[in-house]
Amino acid sequence: MSPTLYPLLPTTKAVFDTWNPVVLGAAQPDAARRELIEVAQRAADEGFVYADEIYAYVTRALAAKLTPELLARNNPTGSRVERGLFGYELYYARKIVAERARRRALREAHDRVRPQVGQQFALLQFGHDEPLLNVTLTGIQEWRLTFRGTWRGEPMTRSCTALEFEEVLRASRARMERAARLRAPGAAPTDAPRVRGQGDP
Repeated sequence: MSPTLYPLLPTTKAVFDTWNPVVLGAAQPDAARRELIEVAQRAADEGFVYADEIYAYVTRALAAKLTPELLARNNPTGSRVERGLFGYELYYARKIVAERARRRALREAHDRVRPQVGQQFALLQFGHDEPLLNVTLTGIQEWRLTFRGTWRGEPMTRSCTALEFEEVLRASRARMERAARLRAPGAAPTDAPRVRGQGDP
């Protein structure tokens, strides 16, 4: 008995209406689309990154359920989509795989950083601007951390994910190490920026 063909949706609107709730976590995929997500996940796990590579991997893996005619189907009216309707469904499956990876990375970073409300920091370096001084971690919500401190003498709030916070910590330590070297006896003059205290002009 021949295998059941993939139940390809008929239009781009149908693809969007079916997949978008799944991407948002408001609905569960049916069996065929669960399998598509699983195969897309395997492609990612094996290191495939580019859309063409993933499309080739998935169509080979599901070859028994796909036909040239099915793969050639495109939006019957209006604008056409690259790689047809199946490619459009695969696009959403890839979005789900990417979101899984993002959440896993955030969770792992959260476990490494182990943030706690009330933690205090002398300074935190967000980006290339002047640092936030006398900082307190004031909130943790849905993987985002909220900090409050002073910036140029004014109250300031910043937020970031634990993954981003790891880079903030690296930049902050590097800045404090530079400042310590500049304060060391016999340090050569330099134009490197120094850490400002609250009482500085």
